Amino acid sequence: MAPSAQPTSSQPNTPSKRKKKPDPFLDLANTPIPSAVSSPDEAQKDFDRSESTIKKVILTPLLFTSFIISLFFVQRRDRAYRYNEHPPLTTSWWLRFSPSQWLNPEPYQDPDDSTWHKASAGTADGGDGSISGIDGQVEMTRRNGKNQWFTRKKHRKMAKLHFTDAFELQGKTIVAIETVNNDVVVPLAMSQSAQTGSLAECGVLKPRGRMAQEVVKLAFDGQDHPLISHGIPFAQACARHVEQNFKASRVYILASGTLARTTNVVRTLQQALDGKVVGVRYGMTPHTLWSECIEVTKDAKEVDVDLIVTLGGGSLIDAAKIVSLALANNATDFPSILNLTNNRDPSVPRPDLASPTVPIVSIPTSLSGGEYSDHAGGTNDETHHKHGFGHAGAPLGPKLVILDPELVKTTPQRFWLSSGVRAIDHCVETICSPFCTPAAARCASSGLRQLVSGLLRSKADPDDTEARLQCQLGVVDAMAGCKAGAPLGASHGIGHQLGPLGVGHGETSCILLPAVCAFNLGHAAEGTAGTEKGQEHSVEPLIDIPAKQHIVLNVLWGVDIIAQLFDKHGLRQGETPLADCLDVIFRALGLPRRLADFGIGGEEQLNKLAENSLQDRWCVTSAVPLKSKEMVREILDACGPKTG
Repeated sequence: MAPSAQPTSSQPNTPSKRKKKPDPFLDLANTPIPSAVSSPDEAQKDFDRSESTIKKVILTPLLFTSFIISLFFVQRRDRAYRYNEHPPLTTSWWLRFSPSQWLNPEPYQDPDDSTWHKASAGTADGGDGSISGIDGQVEMTRRNGKNQWFTRKKHRKMAKLHFTDAFELQGKTIVAIETVNNDVVVPLAMSQSAQTGSLAECGVLKPRGRMAQEVVKLAFDGQDHPLISHGIPFAQACARHVEQNFKASRVYILASGTLARTTNVVRTLQQALDGKVVGVRYGMTPHTLWSECIEVTKDAKEVDVDLIVTLGGGSLIDAAKIVSLALANNATDFPSILNLTNNRDPSVPRPDLASPTVPIVSIPTSLSGGEYSDHAGGTNDETHHKHGFGHAGAPLGPKLVILDPELVKTTPQRFWLSSGVRAIDHCVETICSPFCTPAAARCASSGLRQLVSGLLRSKADPDDTEARLQCQLGVVDAMAGCKAGAPLGASHGIGHQLGPLGVGHGETSCILLPAVCAFNLGHAAEGTAGTEKGQEHSVEPLIDIPAKQHIVLNVLWGVDIIAQLFDKHGLRQGETPLADCLDVIFRALGLPRRLADFGIGGEEQLNKLAENSLQDRWCVTSAVPLKSKEMVREILDACGPKTG
């Protein structure tokens, strides 16, 4: 007998749960966009490193915007394809291309006006028993009131395809955005920004677009000139003010020969002025020879200039002032140029001379500070004597000074540093002047702090733009001290005559200032100011020279970078004299300190130099007035034959 079949136990008939697969699309928002890296180690470092400010401010908006634009193009492309395959029932040529239709729902998303539901087998009415629409999607949605699971899945797949296509298109979109920005937006912004505001009304101009902010302000309180501008490139600033404020159309440029030979900045300025340049002079001899000023005057007169622009150092600025005065007085030879000089006293009015009518814009590449002065110095080629120009009631200085710390990186390092020492000389001789007021001392002290620390930083790092701008603004404070009424001293007076012998403006101060400070301290009992008849400063105040020099020392020791330099060389605060402190600073800057460095030292040459110096007004107004050739020789002899 066959065994009976054993009953089999059956599992409960429960529906099996399908394990839900993770959908990578849902994690898309939390997945970082990968970027190319050069090595796995760098990738790990980049992963651990926090996002930089540049990435947050510039790269993130760019990536987001380019992705949205790419996604829009992908969607438009796919819509055009679907529209062509399933056009709406109410179609016409105008409606198809009308902008009002661009944002309409997708054709297949509007069941009341679409042929999408006719794409299934059978008729739209379901005559063959089928449900209208693709897979009955339209009707099932209406019946159930919600999308089915497969509908949502298809939507996710379609979105993933769109996103993938958008990421592939994103690189080309970024290139297109940058091309449009560089070729259209930035030039348009520059064009518009050139039309913003009037110079007389603005303290700060805010250019449009992504450009930097221009600062325009008066250099000195209580004076209507010069204005100073900084914050934007020099060529852009110059073009704006030439067009909007000076209304000039015939511009003559006095440009540094070195800049013209070694850089393209002169050409950049010419291009920015856009056809307004009628003449260019490349280079001037240091200390501004009369013969060259006459040449420029004749050229400028021939082309009828209405604005002079200087791009370079102090000699060019002095030349522009002399040329402007010469143009107003038709001075084109040595006798007529001599008649323009101020005979050592700029305070005396000259009603016989016409005031300059051609304004000057200065773009300095040095720190000599001549652009802030209403006086000029020019050298007679025949006598090698340097004369002063400028008189009461007829200011010669520029109307606008444009500062650009990026531009001055093109200035040779030795010239940049030595011209900065010239500005230091302004500060020291202002503070030590017997006529220095408290206001002048404050300005000069501020300039001294900025200049010495900025120069030391510039020496250590020539690309330190912040230090260079600090030096440029320090010159403004230095000149504010000079313009407060305190005359300068023997370092400037002798330096004016040393220049024609081949020593640069700033290098005269490197050599003379420590020696003059030592001379003044050694002759402190003689510290009275000029008594010559007719001089602006004709009183004889008693002066405490050690106390004056102590003020300068306190300023220097109060700046960390300067105090560290002094400590390094074994100087002691309160003990080391000012002359030795200045010597350490100038040597740290790598600048020449002796007359012998320039081949100057013969007895006959030094005696002639001493005689010429006595004719300079600032030798008379020095803390210890120089009244004899022997006193000048004592200073020159201290500058020694020694080198190093």
